[in-house]
Amino acid sequence: MRSTFFQQPLQYQIEIDGENWDQGEKIKGNLIIHNMGGHTVEVKASKVILAYGLKKTIKEGNESPWEVIEKKVLAKKILIPAGGEQSYDWIFQLATDCPITDKHGGLYLLFGGEDALSEGGRLDLQIRLHPILQNFLQTFTTQFFFMEKYQKRKSE
Repeated sequence: MRSTFFQQPLQYQIEIDGENWDQGEKIKGNLIIHNMGGHTVEVKASKVILAYGLKKTIKEGNESPWEVIEKKVLAKKILIPAGGEQSYDWIFQLATDCPITDKHGGLYLLFGGEDALSEGGRLDLQIRLHPILQNFLQTFTTQFFFMEKYQKRKSE
């Protein structure tokens, strides 16, 4: 999965291994910062943030719709020459009880500069139930003829 965010004169590009993840898995990726300007630029900080957000509050444009789960500061005060780029690898370990993606919300990767929470790129992650829980639900569905309506994060 790939996403790009422009913050002139910088281009932030994030690449992630995979499309879907189960609870408890690792999310690995790479953040590339490319200077598209004609002069050297100082980057105060580059961040990748794993955060939970409700789709409704994100659409409404609330000031702080994110519940930060984990944050990685990849670099501080680096100089990128004109036409140059820097690349950083990162890994997030999902908890076995992390929120799954449902119709109300899910986990997002936020990336960018110093203000990545408010002015950065974002990527919606598809998180599924832990495989043991998936097997448990499958057993109830096939053996006992239960119908699964939908999965959600918690009782609301």
